[in-house]
Amino acid sequence: MGSPLFNRVTLRMGNGKDLTIIAHHNSGKNIYIQSATLNGKHWNKPWFGHADIAQGARTPVLEMEPNPNPKWGSAPDAASPSIRGWQGV
Repeated sequence: MGSPLFNRVTLRMGNGKDLTIIAHHNSGKNIYIQSATLNGKHWNKPWFGHADIAQGARTPVLEMEPNPNPKWGSAPDAASPSIRGWQGV
């Protein structure tokens, strides 16, 4: 995930359900994700897999701040499967 361009955006999924992404405190200055939730549950991965959002009715909420949070999304088990495979993790 990167810095969102919108404070809130809703995407209509191919199955007719919605995916709404919300970025709290989003601005040109607040470009770093501090924490995230998916449907109200803590999310410490800097990515979403297809299975995580495919059924729609999902709402990732990102908390944005001006400085990076080195603890968010940096654990070895938070790396995407493609990175884990590449690094042999």
